[in-house]
Amino acid sequence: LYERIKHYQRSLARKRKANGKKAAQSNNYAETKAKLQRDYRKVANTQHDIVQKFTTELVNNYDEIV
Repeated sequence: LYERIKHYQRSLARKRKANGKKAAQSNNYAETKAKLQRDYRKVANTQHDIVQKFTTELVNNYDEIV
């Protein structure tokens, strides 16, 4: 996912550099931005899931956490 995020970031930067303020109005720019947002959301959800699983395991395996 991080590689795809890097790819979409570069792509958006190139579109902005080539078209300036008009870039935000193009359909290709909007599609790429949506893909980038989707991947950011996936990363955030994955990280959240990992933290939840880790804390649940800590609580289940230990009587006291200090």
